[in-house]
Amino acid sequence: MNVKLKVPNKRLNISLETTPDSALKENLTHIFMKLTDLDRQRSERCLEEKDWNLKNALEYFIKLLKLNHIDLLFTT
Repeated sequence: MNVKLKVPNKRLNISLETTPDSALKENLTHIFMKLTDLDRQRSERCLEEKDWNLKNALEYFIKLLKLNHIDLLFTT
């Protein structure tokens, strides 16, 4: 017996409609630091690059890692 189950493909939208306040930025930075082991400055830099969208910032970080360009986060 072969049963096929079709699950609808849904995308999670976590983009912010307004600029996050300082408390939300702090929370996002803390989460990003925990997930990536980056320091505060570099975590904030990734998040700022991607308009404080956590998912996009993580994808950006992973892309830099894969391309061996993580050093871009260490330049000012």
